[in-house]
Amino acid sequence: MAQILKYVIGKDYRPLTVLEAKGGNTFTPDYDKSNWVQARQYEDGLRQVFVEITNEDGSPYDLTGANVLFEGILPDNEHKILDNSHAVFYEDPTSGKFRFDLPAAAFAVAGQYKQAFFRITKGYQNVATLEFKLEVLADMVISGLMPSDYISPLDELFNTIKETETKNVAELKKIVDNKVAEITNLMTALNQTNTATLSELNSAKTALEALEDKIKQDGLFTKEEADSLENTIKNGSINQFSTVSDLKESDLVVGDVAKTIGFYSENDGGGALYVIRGSKSEMNHFEDLNNGKFAELVHQNSQINVKQLGAYGDGSHEDTSKIQEAVDLIGKHRIQSDDEGSSVEKKRSQWSFPSTIFFPNGVYLTGQISISIGSLSLKGARTTPWSRGSILLAKPGLTTSVLDYTLPNASVFTDMIVGGKIEDLAILGSLRRESLENSANASGISIENLAECNISNVYIANFKKGGILARDWWDSTVTGLEIRGCGTDATFASLDLDGDDDSTNSLHFFGLHIEGSPYMLRLGKVDNVQFVGSKFESSGVRAYRTSETENPYIKISENTSQTSFGDCFFTFNYGLGMLNSGNAIVSNSHFYAGTSETTNAGTVLKSEKNGIFSGNIFDGFLNCSSEIPVIDLGENNIFTQNRVELADAEAFVKINTINTISENRINGYNLASKGISLLGARNVFTGNNYINFTGDVFDITSSAAQYQSKLDNRVDYPVETSTIPTIRPKSSNTSNPLTWYYTGSNDATLSLDNFADKDDDYQLIGYEFRLTTNHTITIPGSFDSFSTKTINPGQTAVFVKVAQKNKWRISVL
Repeated sequence: MAQILKYVIGKDYRPLTVLEAKGGNTFTPDYDKSNWVQARQYEDGLRQVFVEITNEDGSPYDLTGANVLFEGILPDNEHKILDNSHAVFYEDPTSGKFRFDLPAAAFAVAGQYKQAFFRITKGYQNVATLEFKLEVLADMVISGLMPSDYISPLDELFNTIKETETKNVAELKKIVDNKVAEITNLMTALNQTNTATLSELNSAKTALEALEDKIKQDGLFTKEEADSLENTIKNGSINQFSTVSDLKESDLVVGDVAKTIGFYSENDGGGALYVIRGSKSEMNHFEDLNNGKFAELVHQNSQINVKQLGAYGDGSHEDTSKIQEAVDLIGKHRIQSDDEGSSVEKKRSQWSFPSTIFFPNGVYLTGQISISIGSLSLKGARTTPWSRGSILLAKPGLTTSVLDYTLPNASVFTDMIVGGKIEDLAILGSLRRESLENSANASGISIENLAECNISNVYIANFKKGGILARDWWDSTVTGLEIRGCGTDATFASLDLDGDDDSTNSLHFFGLHIEGSPYMLRLGKVDNVQFVGSKFESSGVRAYRTSETENPYIKISENTSQTSFGDCFFTFNYGLGMLNSGNAIVSNSHFYAGTSETTNAGTVLKSEKNGIFSGNIFDGFLNCSSEIPVIDLGENNIFTQNRVELADAEAFVKINTINTISENRINGYNLASKGISLLGARNVFTGNNYINFTGDVFDITSSAAQYQSKLDNRVDYPVETSTIPTIRPKSSNTSNPLTWYYTGSNDATLSLDNFADKDDDYQLIGYEFRLTTNHTITIPGSFDSFSTKTINPGQTAVFVKVAQKNKWRISVL
């Protein structure tokens, strides 16, 4: 019969030690009478306990991400139960409910448990201990179950081994690795609770490591050997040495297990476990002992620690060979597979050997590391964006890249490197902070024919040949990549993406940050690349730029298609910012130009063709040039729902041919000169708002453009103004009606003096403008042949110039 236990976190306290329990030296916890469980001896999985946990306010306690352990001392006060395998969240974990199916070993002894409780942990931190009373009733009919300690992960391991005579060494080792990690974590959780259990678990972990050694001999692990291991599990011993040098001087024999505290010195990060062998192979790392034996390195946590191979990580000794050895060891454990068709061969991992190379904290001076195998991960210890942690430092004189992902003699249509990661690493050309003059004449990462290789939390700095140079890079995600002080003006970009055999495609960059580079990004033969929440900043690089008008910070070539930027920030302090010659899509982003150092804001966006720009902000324009537009649209661009702040008196937007300009807000800040320079024809302007212009919004200077603009450009632009400005109509605008929105706070009178060309009898014939307001505006009779008119709030007056001196046809709508 199932029983229900109910607890309130923060209120239901259960003493767990003799000192906490009342009654002095007598361990008699004060149980809540409702929280008790009765069971019969030899029940196996039949006794189910349902537990409900609430907060003090009565709301369910959220068990999301929690682990549940049952811990108990049997009535014989000798044997113990530690079980983390039988908790079942039968509802949503947020309901605070779980079921626990107690194992048979829990009912081996009749009587009342000396102590029984559920431990709730999250991330190996104690959340709660839920004490309850557990009574085991005697069974006089069935007998024979001997009491013993029950440790669920270890018990499961031996059951697995005993059920079948395992022939697959790789599979068995994977099981052992997982169980070693699981027991290690449980040991951490129990460290302050029960020293006896901790001691037994240490013995179990030692024996399991010996089992790993047995597997490494490539022999068969049989049921008999498993039984033998279980019988001797508490009798193992490990020989400990300070360094590898001390280990080499030892007289260990084949089968011995050794442990070093460090490689060159104690606690230098290179301490490791070794098994003594009579011979060695190329399939693993060995240290040669002076007595003719060989110490084989035991890789822990499914990774190769480069310091355990002998890498210094001190920034002075070169570590290239040790890092390359780690890569090559993993390569020797790879198989070729045609699981995706005989035309494509992909290199994948046999998971019996580590696939991750780990770099502990340190500075690893290195030359080029060549990687031509898939499913290989490089992992450092960089925990935060501002912490370098594990650094790969280019050695002096390096002219290639630090990391080189290249499959020799490969074609993207037949071979690729598939899989892998680069995470939590810093890759530097020099240790100077983002210093272009002290940068290495090399690159950080070069890529050719690579797929499904992801990058996260990586910092690259100080490479003159760029941070990442990639050709034919497919289907990967990049998160938290930061590149600083890399590249040169117009030659090497911080991030250079291109294609040779095929396009680089389906790359997704989240939180990319490129700063301090005279050439931030180049997109060549690229398809479907996305940049989300990224920052491109040009501060401090003006001295390295040879041309502020021709060399862009971001260059998108005509071979680029369907590449998008969303929620990004671009700050271009000097010269040309983004040059789009392809099919860029930029949305909900911020283009900013102008700092206290700026002498020429330049063009932040130049789209030669086929760009789509929607929902962006363009502002910060300072010290602009009357010859250089802040935005330059060539042809076939869509520019919609953007906000453009032309704060500088010389700032203007240049528009050429066949563009669609719609629903934008363009603020002239009382701009008296040109706001939009219209050079071409067949543009469409619809639904735009032009605010605070005191002069013409449009400047049409070329005769061809004037002629074409009358026929082809469709412009209907409203202008908000707090005063009724001087209206400067041009003959070229006769087909483009202008609407003034008077937003002043007082009634006003319109005078002919508001017209710059009021005495021109014929040039403005047919010119039309509209005036609308929320106040009363008086129109004197001198404007037409009739009488004074009044525009009341909410009305619009339409003015059309007639062929008579100082006369207009006025209609009030």
